[in-house]
This record gives sequence, C-alpha cells and structure tokens, in this order.
Amino acid sequence: MRAAGFGVDIAGAGFRPTIDLRVANGVARTNNSTTRARTERDHEDPQSIFLYRFESSLTLSQMLFDGFGTASRRNSAMARQQGATFQVMGVEEGVALRAVSAYLSVLQGRELVALGEAYLGAHERVLLGLRAQLEGGAGTQADVDQAQGRLALAHATVIQFKGGLADAEAGFREAVGSRPAELVMPMPRPSQLPASADDAVAEALKSHPGLKALAESARALEFDVRAAGATGYPRVSLDLMGTRSENAGGTKGPTGDATAMLTITYNLYRGGAEKATLDATRALLNESRLRQEESGRLVEQGIRVAFNAHDVSQARMPALEDALKSAQDARKQFDDRFEAGDAKLIDLLGVEDQLFQASGGVVSGRTSTTLSHYQILGAMGRLRSSL
Repeated sequence: MRAAGFGVDIAGAGFRPTIDLRVANGVARTNNSTTRARTERDHEDPQSIFLYRFESSLTLSQMLFDGFGTASRRNSAMARQQGATFQVMGVEEGVALRAVSAYLSVLQGRELVALGEAYLGAHERVLLGLRAQLEGGAGTQADVDQAQGRLALAHATVIQFKGGLADAEAGFREAVGSRPAELVMPMPRPSQLPASADDAVAEALKSHPGLKALAESARALEFDVRAAGATGYPRVSLDLMGTRSENAGGTKGPTGDATAMLTITYNLYRGGAEKATLDATRALLNESRLRQEESGRLVEQGIRVAFNAHDVSQARMPALEDALKSAQDARKQFDDRFEAGDAKLIDLLGVEDQLFQASGGVVSGRTSTTLSHYQILGAMGRLRSSL
C-alpha cells in the first residue's frame, strides 16, 4: 500500500518543473567562418583550430499541456492506491475467517476429546464390572471379550480426537500467532445476517473489499487508456535556459546566453508505438473487467453456499438435540432397569455408544452452525467489522 502511495507521488511529479544542470569540459576542433577569417591565420594555416572548451547550462522546463497525460497517470496511480487499500482489507477478511475457523476447530476438538475420554471411561467401568461378574460366576467370557473389543475402539477414537485437536491447535497458532488458552463458544447474533441470500449477494456486490479492489484496478486502467491517448496531442512547455561557455564556436573567451521559450512539440511518427501501447492498454482494461465479473460470480457463489450450509445446520440442530435428549433419557432409564434385573451390564455399552454419538452430533452441529454464520459474513466482506 505504501508503494502505491509513492506511485501517486511519481505520477504527480509531472506537474512540477524539471531543472537540469549541464557542465562539460574538453577539447574542441572548430571549422567555421570565424576560424577561417581569423586575423592571425595565413594561407598555410589550417582553416580549423583546436581550443579547450568549457560549457555549462541551467535549464528549467515547466509542462503546460501534455494532452492530459500527466493528469491521467496521476488519477491512475490514485485509483491503484485506493485499490491497494481495499486489497489489504480483503486479505484481513481472509485472515479473520481463518482465525475464526481455527478458534471453532479448537473448541470442537476439546469438546470431542472430553466426550471421548468420558466414553472411554464408561467402557473401562463396564469391563471391570463384567470381569467381576465372570469371577463371581454370573457373567460370561463372551461379554468380557466384547467389552474389551469395544474398549479398544473407544481408545482408538480418543487417539483420533486428540490428533485432530493437535492439528486444530497448530492451525490456531498459525492464524492467530499464539497458543489457544481458555476459549469460549461465541454466540453470533442472527441480526448480523441479511434476511436472505439474495440480500447478502446484493450487499456484497456493492461493498466486498475484493470486488472494490478489482473495480479500482479497472478504473486505473481507464485512466491508463487516456494517458496512452495523450500522445496524440502536442506538448506545450515553458523552457528557461541560461548558458555560459569558454572558447565556444572557435572564439577565445567567454560567451553567455539566456532564453525564455514557449515550446510546442508534436510527434509525427514513432514507429506505431503509440497505437500499440493504446491497444495493449485497452486489452488489459477488457481483461480487468472480465476478472471483475468473474469475481462477482464467485462471491455470489460463496455467499449462497455459506447460506445453504447455515440453513442446513440450523435445520439439523433440533433433530440432533432431540437425539441427545433421548440418549440421556435412555441412560437414566438403564440404571433403573439394571437395578430391577431387566438389563444386563453389557447392554450399557450400547446405551453409552448412543449417548456418545448423539453428544458428538450436537457438538459438530453447533460448530457448523456457528462457522457458517461467520462464513456468510466473510463472503460478504463484513467479518472483521462484526467481530
């Protein structure tokens, strides 16, 4: 962004005068009417003479008109500077979404590890009970073997959850720059979201920083086209020059000159370079507009996908919560049935499995709903301002 700001300064320098100092010293051989008519020359002397020459000049040139080329180049640089600002904002939106995603992944990973460890603990307790029953003559080896197999699977699940949590924490550190400490599940406000995907798309097409950056890029190229066409106009400048020379023009001694000239320069031919430059700039402008249209479609797609994910996640939550409540009720009822002798201890593993699956479904569903909420804001370019 700072580089773009310097570009404005560079383009604006064309409005200011240029001052050039020239100094030269050396030997000059001169043959002109003055050297041929010198009084000390006889018929055998050459017509030319050698003199040590010194030349100096100071020139100030102020552009008065250049076909609006300098103004167009400065406007182009200003548009690129504004585009760079929007581009930085777009990068910040992407970083914010990565940080939110990493934050939620760590929260989900920690909850799943806690659920997995509780699930593993339940299997260990059931296995101890079954072994006690087997030693007392009330159980079977088949029940013990089944419980051992399911305990091994529960242990593998916990290992998998811990690996996922480690990955999530690594992603958090990369996105945020520090290790995750105590995290709290955010509570996004529904009022942050537009009423529909169509409303979100309409707002994003107007305010998304990435699209604004592309619009400024296209605007800069429009000014570049004007700057390229400026070569078809004459250039008018005011040129002030002062010169001082020693032994110039074959005459010994100092000479001086001062001029103030209004100069008009009009290029007649330059090998077709002006037309080629203009055509190339127009082609770049067309490509920029096509990229702008394509990016608008991609933004719309991202918003609609995020809205659909949010709607699906929200629609699933009541069913997931009902499944969890049913599993919790089944767990409570099992204790009563076991005490009444209507259930075997091995049956508790099925109940615990149902509770574990339902709890994990609620955790994943809640995380998906929250993440999709922020994905909508990110797709609209409003995430950073809403955090």
